[in-house]
Amino acid sequence: MTSKIVWRYDSEDFSDDQIITSRGDHIVNLKDGQLEFEKRIRAVSVEWERIRRESLYVWRDEAIAKKLWKKDPLPTHLYMLEIQLDDHERSCDVSFYSIGADSVLTEPPVRALDFALKQFITEAYQEPRVEFLVKKAKVIKKVHDSSEKKK
Repeated sequence: MTSKIVWRYDSEDFSDDQIITSRGDHIVNLKDGQLEFEKRIRAVSVEWERIRRESLYVWRDEAIAKKLWKKDPLPTHLYMLEIQLDDHERSCDVSFYSIGADSVLTEPPVRALDFALKQFITEAYQEPRVEFLVKKAKVIKKVHDSSEKKK
């Protein structure tokens, strides 16, 4: 099996070599445009709904993960993880998600659905924020503790 290093920030205190999975559907934490847009993405197919509901969300790039970890107001730790490519379900550029979530409440439904479909198309952006949706990951190490965040 081929593996890849990925990144995740999380409030849980994981140990090295721990296998982690999703702790539940993230839809319960969404509001307004994000919630409506998430529902539309999931309506595209039963498989997309399952993947988004069950997956562990991790970041492809360390720089993006670290930048977003620093901005996260919650006391989260930044982890280096290893995934097996067999566990990779989907890749998403969060830039598409942000555009869709920002427009879903003001744009016609067809335009919002177009944004949902584009989220799953790989395109080059100046600074893509690519998430991988995976079945599980192994913690390599905690890179930064929540106590290291600048207040």
